[in-house]
Amino acid sequence: MLNISDIEEIGVIKGAKAGSLLGVRGGAGAVVIRTKTGKSKNIIEPKEDNIKSIMPLGYQQPISFYSPKYETVREINDKQPDLRTTIYWNPNINTSSLGEASVDFYTADFITDYSVVIEGMTTDGKIVYGINEIKVTN
Repeated sequence: MLNISDIEEIGVIKGAKAGSLLGVRGGAGAVVIRTKTGKSKNIIEPKEDNIKSIMPLGYQQPISFYSPKYETVREINDKQPDLRTTIYWNPNINTSSLGEASVDFYTADFITDYSVVIEGMTTDGKIVYGINEIKVTN
């Protein structure tokens, strides 16, 4: 977390220079961010005490979100409490021509109110965002 006004310079070190300056950690290149209060005056010669290595995960294959079905008698009668904090997540909800959609989900076993967050994008690139609450009554 850097304040943009604290950044003096951003640069990229690639190839042999990155490897020679940063060792094995810099073999694939490095992004160097020099702050205005940093000790180094040369972006390609960072000192060990002001280097922060960040290894981004890169592309991740999406996995299926677990959502219980409770279709069998055994699942319905299971005594193991459902304590999920994220109840439903679906990256591919399509809406009707009126912009409406319907989803079904099972709530967790503890009584609580639920926050509903909708984030998405229309086919023409407009951002969609909404937040609301489902009040649970007993």
